[in-house]
Amino acid sequence: MLPKTLSARTSAPRLVVAGVLTAAALGGIAIQASAQTSPVARPPALASGAWLVDAARNGDTRAAEVFIAHGADVDQGKPGDGTPLIVAARNGDMTMARFLVEQGAAVDRSLDGDGNPLINAAASGHLEMAKYLISSGANVNAVVPNDETPLINAAREGHLDLVQELVEAGADVNLAVPVTLRSGATEFRSPLSQARLNRHANVAAYLIARGAHI
Repeated sequence: MLPKTLSARTSAPRLVVAGVLTAAALGGIAIQASAQTSPVARPPALASGAWLVDAARNGDTRAAEVFIAHGADVDQGKPGDGTPLIVAARNGDMTMARFLVEQGAAVDRSLDGDGNPLINAAASGHLEMAKYLISSGANVNAVVPNDETPLINAAREGHLDLVQELVEAGADVNLAVPVTLRSGATEFRSPLSQARLNRHANVAAYLIARGAHI
């Protein structure tokens, strides 16, 4: 499940991002001026990638472009938020997602506790995003420990259109994965079990029609 990631939607003020852009510009001037005498390559605050995650959360592609130009790792994640692409997928931000993929973001990059881009798109109900990620090479059967699979998340939330899209793209309707509970015990979850548990009868009926039995 993704209770933590689905609730982590607070946005950094745009004023902060604007301030960082200014700092980036000034840092770039300083770097250029000292390039002939110093091996310093980039401002460390930008190289960390944390600001890129904030830019993705704000939907600010201009800021993201500047951060990447100054060495921010397009795949570096921030616990509680995920990678920049995970954030874009969770928010259904197609413009940011396309930009990040064009910049080399890995469509299957995961972060413990934050899932991966397709899992977040599926859980959040963003059909267009899921289609884009799949067309970009995302693995519909990817398993992230304790965040399960895209199909399990879509079934749990009752997103029938997403369940259908994932199954048509090759998602295994009988793929059950172990999840560690707070008690320390382990239980197996499948798309059908989660649809039934959350009383999504239409999703359960569709999965059964497609061969689900666990």
